[in-house]
Amino acid sequence: MTSVFIILFIIIFAMVASQGKRLYALEQRVRKEDSEKLVSNPIAREEVSTSLPSESTENTFGKITGREVVEIESNDTDDVVDGFSSWVKEDWLLKLGALLLLIGFAWFVTYAFINNWIGPLGRIALGLMAGILITAFGSFRIKNYRQQGGVFLLLGSTTIILTIFAAREIYMFFSAGEALIIMFLSTAFVAYNGAKYKSKTLVSLSLVLATIAPTMGIGLDGNSVNIFAYLMFIVLGSLWIVVFTGWRMLTLIALGVVYLYSFVVLVTHPSTIDILLLFAYGFVVIFYVFNVIGLLKLKGKEMVFDLVTAAVNGVFLLTWVLLVAPAQWQSLIIVLWMLIFVVGAFAIFNITGKKTTLYVYTGVSIIMLGAATAVELSGLVLMTAYILEVVVISMAAYIALKDIRVSERLSLLMIIPFMYTIRIFELYNRNYTVFDKHFAALLLFAVCLLLLGVVHKIITKINDIEDVWHNLHTSQIITASVFMYAILWSALHIAMNENYAIMFGLLIYTVIGLITYFYGQFKDNKTIQYYGGTLLVLIVVRLLFIDIWSMATEQKIVVFFLIGTLLVGTAFIGKRKQLS
Repeated sequence: MTSVFIILFIIIFAMVASQGKRLYALEQRVRKEDSEKLVSNPIAREEVSTSLPSESTENTFGKITGREVVEIESNDTDDVVDGFSSWVKEDWLLKLGALLLLIGFAWFVTYAFINNWIGPLGRIALGLMAGILITAFGSFRIKNYRQQGGVFLLLGSTTIILTIFAAREIYMFFSAGEALIIMFLSTAFVAYNGAKYKSKTLVSLSLVLATIAPTMGIGLDGNSVNIFAYLMFIVLGSLWIVVFTGWRMLTLIALGVVYLYSFVVLVTHPSTIDILLLFAYGFVVIFYVFNVIGLLKLKGKEMVFDLVTAAVNGVFLLTWVLLVAPAQWQSLIIVLWMLIFVVGAFAIFNITGKKTTLYVYTGVSIIMLGAATAVELSGLVLMTAYILEVVVISMAAYIALKDIRVSERLSLLMIIPFMYTIRIFELYNRNYTVFDKHFAALLLFAVCLLLLGVVHKIITKINDIEDVWHNLHTSQIITASVFMYAILWSALHIAMNENYAIMFGLLIYTVIGLITYFYGQFKDNKTIQYYGGTLLVLIVVRLLFIDIWSMATEQKIVVFFLIGTLLVGTAFIGKRKQLS
């Protein structure tokens, strides 16, 4: 018992010690600057005097005094030893005395327990009373001394949690629900004071205590419903603090806490898992509504935590549905949630005109649609469904938003079905039939990719929009054509002898290269001209360094004569007669 109190005291003080040196230096600098302004400028003296808080000054939470110290939050990492030594130097006699009193109290309680001076009920009452008194003292102290008050608040709350833990583990006092309520109230009081006095550190540590509390002897197997009800209060309290303070990071932390406990529940899979699924839906709704409201109000970098929360919320929902919901209903449930996300976000977009929320939840909904599709389908059918979904999503985005940039970016989802094509090519090359289901799936991918590129090209040309993203449609068209060349190459090798397949393939590619090259030249389109020229160069390189070694002499003669004739014939295309 003694070691617990000593270690707890040292750890809690060390966590806030790094703030001491910075706080002290900042106070000295502010006082020095204010005094210089008062001496050098009478007007500044008057402004400073009127800006200082008085005894009657009121803020959102009540009165503040001129001795209040504003807590400075920083992302910099100070040396812990340095910060702790600086903190110890300030009021070191007070801190030393408090430590001695704490150790003495711990020895007294231990001695009393050993000699049975205090029964089980008295021990629990003594621990709770000590925790309450320390917490009360911390709430009084924090009004004028933020660091010290915060430490006592944390110490008192931790004492209460440890007492409840001992009461359940050793003496079988309190039910799980009662224990959770007491723990929640103690940590909520700490969080309230942290929010009241603008201490992110205190609020964050109180949330950590609240997260740890259910593991202190409560257990997860038999009390999962109580645990999730407790988590619901933590989430609502955290969101209230976010509304009160604007600290959006707490939303993401609260969702992370729920996700952490959900992982444990999903592994243990208790008998109440169906009820917990309803709790999970409730969490999703709460975070969705709160997140949408936040995204509508925030701008720029302030939105980062909300954007991440939106994505994590979607993944959280998918995890629960795929692992807990009945298999025959999973796809329907996912689609239903997808519609809720999209319709809600689109309705808000129509009201406010802000696209951010729509983008975020549309992305989450696309992931859900892909998951629902994967649940129902597999193999070639799944690939086909993904191809058609990407085309529909990309075109629907342009129709709804009239924004070609969004449509083009969504078309990048074709990467997903593209990953399937690698395996399908392997299967297709093993076949003895040219026109089969593998051929159809590969051709569908190439045609849809080409369609997206052509449509985007037409739209950008009509609207005369030039942007780095609008090179994407050219890449899509080229990729689709290369894909078609690969399909043709495989089909020829299935349909005929390898040497004849190579011969006919190179001839077809040569004709295509010549047509595109001269079309680009006539239309003064450098992209098409370079495309055709590159294709011709690649054909000649392959012919000279690869295919020449595998073809028979007769085939070499035919191929070289035909391709050479085609290339030489270009000398007579579009040339004007020159007179000497």
